Amino acid sequence: MEIQPNTNIKLLHNVPLDNTYDHTIYFSNVSSQTAYFASLVKYNLTAQSYQRVNRGLARIAKCADDIYDCNYMMFQNTSFGNKWFYAFIKSIEYVNNETAEITFEIDDMQTWFFDFTIDRSFVEREHPVTDNLFEHLIDENLELGDYEVVHDNSYDMNSMSIAMLASLDGNLEPPTGQVYDNVYTPLSVQVTTDNTPAAGRALTDPYVNAGREDAIISMYQFPTKFGIAGVNYDDFNFNRQNSMGGGYIPRNKKLYSYPFTKCILTNHDGQTAELRFENWDSGHVGEFKVAGCGMGQPSALCYPLHYRGLGFDWDSGVSYSNFATVPFAGDTFKAYWAQNKSKDIKTMGLGIAGVLGTAAAIGLGALTGGAALLAGGAAIMSGASAVGSVMAKHNDTMAVPPQVHGQVTSDYLNAGMYKNYFMIQQVALRAPFARAIDDYFTKFGYATNRVKIPNTHSRPHWNFVKTISATITGSIPADSARHICQILDSGITYWKNGSEIGRYDLDNSPS
Repeated sequence: MEIQPNTNIKLLHNVPLDNTYDHTIYFSNVSSQTAYFASLVKYNLTAQSYQRVNRGLARIAKCADDIYDCNYMMFQNTSFGNKWFYAFIKSIEYVNNETAEITFEIDDMQTWFFDFTIDRSFVEREHPVTDNLFEHLIDENLELGDYEVVHDNSYDMNSMSIAMLASLDGNLEPPTGQVYDNVYTPLSVQVTTDNTPAAGRALTDPYVNAGREDAIISMYQFPTKFGIAGVNYDDFNFNRQNSMGGGYIPRNKKLYSYPFTKCILTNHDGQTAELRFENWDSGHVGEFKVAGCGMGQPSALCYPLHYRGLGFDWDSGVSYSNFATVPFAGDTFKAYWAQNKSKDIKTMGLGIAGVLGTAAAIGLGALTGGAALLAGGAAIMSGASAVGSVMAKHNDTMAVPPQVHGQVTSDYLNAGMYKNYFMIQQVALRAPFARAIDDYFTKFGYATNRVKIPNTHSRPHWNFVKTISATITGSIPADSARHICQILDSGITYWKNGSEIGRYDLDNSPS
């Protein structure tokens, strides 16, 4: 039976698709697909001979020069159905002045667009349906560059008081002992309200003047706000900023999560903690508490609240305990005299008694002769030696410089620089790196790494999809099905409007 030529061939130009399959167009129905491609037709040829899909050659009654600007075609073998086949024009060959030969390749994505569905596949990357803060946390393994501090806040502990621990109380009597912060201490605890020289002397003078400075166990500074009676708790909050380095505002909210943006907690004494904003419970981002104790060895702990699912996450905090000790000077002779006066007074008393006894001996010696006189002189020398020994001790001890108690530590530098504080810093990528990664997310979406049905049309303008070992279901040729799976595994962008392909400047935020 002879079949009359009854194939429609439409030659199109300015179609923004090619056989690399980097891009395709999403259509919601067949009529919108047909209408879009028909709008780009340059030549409409009817009554053409039957077109074999796999052969990829078509001879048409057109001069080659007239169709060199055509890059796409669609044809319909109307004698056997109404399905449109879409194809890329690969080359155009001159045959004669009225005939050209077209080499074409079927566009499997558009030809079978409504004849297959993508099964649940392992989706490596895609544009998610929503883009909320801290929603997408899969590692991207990208070059980050360095960081810039975009915001900081500090908890000041520079206003200091002085505490003194002594084995005697202010009246130089044994203390009764007390319980501080659930710990018993038998020592006397005395505190100033500031750390002025006068305040320090007010603590030490009663002991130094009495020569009892050895009763002073230690003196140190502690933050006034902590007090000495118990643990002090202060709330300390940090307001996260919606910007990157250089003030850059990203389009993709994943840049507000780790490692692109993070929180650094430091004590300025070598201890830092790296925190992630996404680890805070919703509504509690940036909440901290500082616990401080001024007793014994003053210490402070700054820790996040409602973090990692914990109301109080002490293990994620940093501590500070290197507050400056306070040196104090004492009178060495007074200290010696306080500790040895009983023995020395007894020694001096024996010496003085010897002197007095000698006076009597001298008088007797005048009567009894020279032997008694010599004995009396020896006694005088013995008593004088005892007194002289005590006086010599005084001279020796006066020549010794006042002793310094306590240890000068490196924290004097922090104190001198007013760096006794906790600091929280929000650090983020510098603008050039943030912008580069933001553009990458804008074009290719986020790492997904899940088994799911890919999002092909969830965004306003485009959706990128990349799978691993994709599978599809449909009544289409096996070669075409295999090719479509390869396209999905290589990555392809679905555009909702063909005229917008490549327009990555459009706002493609989730609707």
